[in-house]
Amino acid sequence: MKKIFKTAILILFGIAIIYQFYIFIKPDESNKPSIPDISLVLLDNKKTSVSSLGDDKHTIVFLVNTQCDYCKKEINELENYIDRFVNTEVIFILFEDLEVIKDFKNSILPQENSFITFAQASREEVKTVLEKELVYPYMLWYDNKGIQKVQHRGLYPIARIIESINNSHD
Repeated sequence: MKKIFKTAILILFGIAIIYQFYIFIKPDESNKPSIPDISLVLLDNKKTSVSSLGDDKHTIVFLVNTQCDYCKKEINELENYIDRFVNTEVIFILFEDLEVIKDFKNSILPQENSFITFAQASREEVKTVLEKELVYPYMLWYDNKGIQKVQHRGLYPIARIIESINNSHD
């Protein structure tokens, strides 16, 4: 009887240790940043925000510059996978004059897509959500619940984004 009691205590103790270890290592979603409410001016001069455009969708925000060759490469890469985006909003934010942004958009991505937005924003407002110094291109990726998945400086493989979004069961 004592042996069974000792074994049961050891098993319960082992389960408690495993549970505590799980709590320690599991990711804490509550500490992850949520989708920011950055004010945007769209190409048609309407005002909106990142959070309203990405409502209930995966949202990928690229901070780009018209003079940045890597930014152009990122946009061209995205264009190669354009038909594979599902329930996703892609927002390109620039800190330049609206007319310059329009010309840039028309030269690099002339076709219209309902899920791709080019917009102007305030550099000061965007800086508050960046973890690192701004280097173009800079990507912020949020899941359909508005929780940040990735924040990345430089080029990021678009294929990896597509694969993750299409395989998610959120």
